[in-house]
Amino acid sequence: MENNNEKLAGKIKEYRKIKKMSQEDLANASGINISTIKKYECGYRNPKPEQIQKIADALGISISVLMPHEIISVNDVMSLLIQLEQQAGLKMSADQDENGKYIPETVSLKFTNKDANAAIADYLELVRYEKINGITFDKTKSSSDTKDRLMMYFNNLG
Repeated sequence: MENNNEKLAGKIKEYRKIKKMSQEDLANASGINISTIKKYECGYRNPKPEQIQKIADALGISISVLMPHEIISVNDVMSLLIQLEQQAGLKMSADQDENGKYIPETVSLKFTNKDANAAIADYLELVRYEKINGITFDKTKSSSDTKDRLMMYFNNLG
């Protein structure tokens, strides 16, 4: 199981590649020595918060994207949904029963941004393809167009 330092190292490298930056490009854009960037990406060193901020700024993403998130409880899920509603145009809806109470089984989520909905539809197609073909792509490590589209949309909100 990956520790938080390994997760951060992987995210720095992944987002750098998504942005089509070399380690040298990231070093120049962040003001951090290239050897230090290499150590961060290999997990040999753990950057301090101010260094993570510099890297996030250089990559054009929010620092929260690089920070590890653990979803353990329903409260964690609700916190993320509320953030997405407030910051990313998530619309939540559900049918109501005769007393006006929402029916949990009918909950629906969608975004006001059609590009986000299209990226999610692409992701669902990938999942469907996996089920039909009995294969699994590593969605945490792949750099498929679908994942890139999803990440770029959500990272560029702020």
